[in-house]
Amino acid sequence: MEPAQSGGDKTTRNGVTNAWVKEWRALGITLLLAGVSVALMLLPGPAGLTPAGQRVLAVAFLAIGLWCTDAIPAAVTGIVVVISLTLSGGVPGLREALVGFAEPVAYFLIGVLTIGLAVSQSGLAKRVALFFLRRCNGRSRALYLQMLLSFPLLTLLLPSATTRTGILIHVYEHALDLGGVPRGAPLAKAVMLALGSINRLASTVILTGGITPVLAASLIGGISWSRWLVLMIVPYGALLAVGALLIFRFHRKGFANPLACLPAAERKPLSPKEIRTLVITLGASLLWLTDALHHWNPALPAILAWGCLMMPGIGVLTWQDFEKNFGWANFFVMASSLSLARALAGSGASTWVADALVRGAPVFSQEPLLVPVLLLLVAAPLRLILR
Repeated sequence: MEPAQSGGDKTTRNGVTNAWVKEWRALGITLLLAGVSVALMLLPGPAGLTPAGQRVLAVAFLAIGLWCTDAIPAAVTGIVVVISLTLSGGVPGLREALVGFAEPVAYFLIGVLTIGLAVSQSGLAKRVALFFLRRCNGRSRALYLQMLLSFPLLTLLLPSATTRTGILIHVYEHALDLGGVPRGAPLAKAVMLALGSINRLASTVILTGGITPVLAASLIGGISWSRWLVLMIVPYGALLAVGALLIFRFHRKGFANPLACLPAAERKPLSPKEIRTLVITLGASLLWLTDALHHWNPALPAILAWGCLMMPGIGVLTWQDFEKNFGWANFFVMASSLSLARALAGSGASTWVADALVRGAPVFSQEPLLVPVLLLLVAAPLRLILR
């Protein structure tokens, strides 16, 4: 008994030591980033950059560093951004530092994630996904193609690409298991790659397909649902097709083997929860589709759907369900990011950065198309780092 007890004590001590090391490492990274941020504020400002702009850029450096390293929780970093903007003088006061928390897009996030939670918990998401899966008739290519074609439709039911992917991954894992496809097989890789990448491209074609398009539309001053679709359907449709073909090309061996057909399922009528969830979700989608008529901000239908889904007797979620499953960190990160973006614009820091890029590389003024190319090259690695 004593050796086992000693081994257990050793394991406990190792766990405590590792936790202690992680905490001090996180503290060291935080203090280092904070020190560099303060130093950037105290350095003589470059020509053309206002003192407020210099402070906001320093806060942006601190925020990006903390979000990239996960030294502290992402939501806490959001609060650090608000405090730093206020105390540094980057914005006139706390009200301006909290402006992102009043932006509609932050509450669009709440509504969208609540819709995804309701569709998942009511069983509606699995029913819709399996509806497509059972029609592949054992053909691997049909499974892949139907999945791709289902993305736009499911985007209307589950606007959040992250929520939709999280639900569909489990459904398709189950389908692949039933079809006799082992984990790590080429077909399994193709399906999962499409769920993680092509699925998001399909969402971006629609303004209400995720947080990224809504946030982008908000930052450029607002744009209607139909106008966004007209502008995005060609470039993103092309990217979707190219991406799907590349995935098919790299994992084509997996499409040669037939799948075992899914067993016939007993047709069950929609449950009351599924019906209510479907009506509320389609109601929100209808309001998004007709925004050219009523000119409502996309956040309003999302909030209305949230209220209906949470209302006793009508909705399908309790407050405990919402409180337990909603990722509040997303809300704080989104809202604080908007505050930081507004501060960068209001202080002139974003304009100064853009001018510096043009002055540093005159080719940008001669070839404006290179600007979005540069932004894409910068945004891609940042997206990988910030996840």
